Amino acid sequence: MLNSRLFLRRCAYAVLSCVMAVTVSLVNAQTPSSPAPTPSPQGETPAPSPQGEVQPSPQTPSGQTGQTGQTGQNGAGSTQDESDLPSLVLNRTLDQPQVKELGGGGRWFTDNVDWLHWGPVGLRSAEAFYTYAMQDNTGTPGPGTSSNLSAATFQADIVYSQRLRRSRFIWQYSPRVLIVDGQFSRQLANQDSTFDVLFAPATRLTVGISDWFSFYGAQNTLNDRTIDRNNFSGYIINPFLNNGQQTLVNSVALPVIYSINARTTLSVSPFFNYGWVSSNGDASQATPPAQPLDITTMQYGARTQVSRTLSSRLSLGMYYTYQVNQETGTPTTTSYIQTFGGTGSRQLGRSLFLTGEFGASRSNESNTISWTGVGSVALTKAWRRSSLRIMYGRDFSFSGLVGNGYTQYGWANYARDFGRKASIGAGFGYLAGPSQGQPGNGKYATGTVSYALLRNLSWFVSYVSFWQSGNPVQFTPGHQSQYQSGLRWTAARKTGF
Repeated sequence: MLNSRLFLRRCAYAVLSCVMAVTVSLVNAQTPSSPAPTPSPQGETPAPSPQGEVQPSPQTPSGQTGQTGQTGQNGAGSTQDESDLPSLVLNRTLDQPQVKELGGGGRWFTDNVDWLHWGPVGLRSAEAFYTYAMQDNTGTPGPGTSSNLSAATFQADIVYSQRLRRSRFIWQYSPRVLIVDGQFSRQLANQDSTFDVLFAPATRLTVGISDWFSFYGAQNTLNDRTIDRNNFSGYIINPFLNNGQQTLVNSVALPVIYSINARTTLSVSPFFNYGWVSSNGDASQATPPAQPLDITTMQYGARTQVSRTLSSRLSLGMYYTYQVNQETGTPTTTSYIQTFGGTGSRQLGRSLFLTGEFGASRSNESNTISWTGVGSVALTKAWRRSSLRIMYGRDFSFSGLVGNGYTQYGWANYARDFGRKASIGAGFGYLAGPSQGQPGNGKYATGTVSYALLRNLSWFVSYVSFWQSGNPVQFTPGHQSQYQSGLRWTAARKTGF
């Protein structure tokens, strides 16, 4: 009953956010929106931002004005701009809030698009596609089963973006509706939502609120099965893992950033992560439990970081994180983790960027203390018509389904344009960690071909294959393949960068 109330509260929160967005849009319908920030000219080194950090010049692989730059399901488009640059520096501003784009495969949110909008409320994209999925559980512990699913899926990316004098509000919402066997699925609540608020009460001070909410039902046929990481809360966003049951994840952080001087910034970011999974129990048991098992995972703590810009191409820093992890189930565990280390962000060439963080972590679980190395590294490279993004890390991140312990994650996304209309994309992702006391992991591979029918409308065909292994209580082991084809409408870029 408690979980039902929690879900209802989250639904009420989404509805309330929508009502607030519409209300504000009515009030501000006649108020002209703030113009998008003017990009730095190609090949020039921009000056330090008000937060004391240097913004690298945006690069343009494709050089085609009006192209959407979103290739296939992995969202790693070949049009490179400031949103594609990996960053560990703390240079949030009202014009560049460093908010992850929902379903953007790691890109930063930008207003540099021609929305279909009414005031501050707009539509960034809409999709209608058919999915045929094949699940194979043979070869896994317990009775092997195979199943097929065919469904039509409709989804949209709705955005509310409002810039005021000293604040910025960004709300992103992606609802999904499935039609299975000619009927609307009961799992109509498949959705992702982010809510970000940024305040600038003083010239050197910014205060933010960053919330990410996801709910997936048993029939989850997403076409954007990619993973990403929220730097403020440490949440590993992984829609590709699936347990065949209801899953709810919420991650919230309150980053506070202060510019000590023109080149040095200090940040403190408290965070709270919550995950809830409803499972039918271990498939290997002779008699499954009569009632579903509820597994909850909580993580809370804070991260402190100091960052220093040494040049227009190099930024270094230090960080410290303290967090508490609690997981209910069999067994119930609590861990206390302290992590410290250094961060770095380096521009190696005109369109090659490298960021990373490396340190040590101390874990205390059941009065057992252990030390281990942690860190992450990200690389982004852009060419004239293609782009590549690679990420790998190991730390005590929160991932919702994978349980209480150190997690390894990695992904790579590649995209390429062929002429003005055709494009391809490919991606790979990996996530591994403890699953109710047992090792668990998931990985996926995906590929897509897209062809522009009109300026904003494209047709795509994609294939997704993913594997899962671990405790069946937490997610379904086995292999699943998905074939998808449909139409995608995407808001075009205002400029070519």
